[in-house]
Amino acid sequence: MDAVDRIVGMGFSKQAVIRAFLTCDKNEEYTVNFLLTQGAEDNDDALAQAIAASTAEQAAKEQQPVASE
Repeated sequence: MDAVDRIVGMGFSKQAVIRAFLTCDKNEEYTVNFLLTQGAEDNDDALAQAIAASTAEQAAKEQQPVASE
């Protein structure tokens, strides 16, 4: 299940993703939207961690030195 693995990679628990994936007729986009908008309590920590990781990754990219020509 590539779609489930991609969504789990966003920081959601596998159990929540599978439940949402089946609820959303196995539509990956709808599943992500469902998980983000439902604000499920069991996903709050995972979502916060995913946002923090994404923010840190973006900050690291922005601070990389630009190669001089």
